[in-house]
Amino acid sequence: MSQVLSSAGQALLELLVAHVQKRETDPDLPETYLTYGQALQALGVNDDGSKGWTNGELLKSNGLNDLAKWINRSGILPKITGLIVIKGEWTPGKGYFKEYGRKDTDIGWWITEIRRSKDFDWSPFVTSREFFSHQEVILAGTLAEGAQSEITAKTRERSSLLRDLARKHYSSKSSDGLLHCATCDWAPPITLELSGPIVEIHHGVGISSYPKDGKSVSLEEAIKLLTPLCPNCHRIAHAKPGGGTYTIAEIGAAITRHAPNFP
Repeated sequence: MSQVLSSAGQALLELLVAHVQKRETDPDLPETYLTYGQALQALGVNDDGSKGWTNGELLKSNGLNDLAKWINRSGILPKITGLIVIKGEWTPGKGYFKEYGRKDTDIGWWITEIRRSKDFDWSPFVTSREFFSHQEVILAGTLAEGAQSEITAKTRERSSLLRDLARKHYSSKSSDGLLHCATCDWAPPITLELSGPIVEIHHGVGISSYPKDGKSVSLEEAIKLLTPLCPNCHRIAHAKPGGGTYTIAEIGAAITRHAPNFP
């Protein structure tokens, strides 16, 4: 694509891609989309009220118009801007349909575009700018999810996002596209319809391996601190006496030696 997207449009695109790729974002449930207010808050856009703008008008001037026109000019990209909806109505503003030459009653087309957006490979158009704190990386481990009640909703949401991104990363690396256990190579049966992921994400790197300055780590670095494990291997990892964890190598060696057909 020859047209360069503005920095505001790029920031909005990256926000929308990150949201649509979340496991809980369901194309058939617009209540799981982003409202205009949520998008503005995530982008850090504050309205002092001096212009009397609505959230929709404010977002249009902060990347939405640029992004919609950029997508339209491409001729091939899913119309992901429909992920932004009016709170309570749970539909995009009329400008969304108008920009893409559709009637505002064409709900089926809109939902289809969000389905396309969720399945689309956006990697050539977005640059990962996500950074995760040590706490968020630890919470991305499935067994640590409910460990501390004082964890904020924001931290839990970001750790959930990291967990989903880790699953996607490791699935893309396997020859069959499935998420396999890193120790025993087990993957869920594809002949069964499952309600959710079975292979879990394990955080097995101690605090001593985390950056000594305490700074957040990039998405790529965070994923390296996480490992996919089947439920059996994950329980074994956390069953080391004294509160420690067994390494992936230790579990793998034990399985090979004592239980070749595990699990």
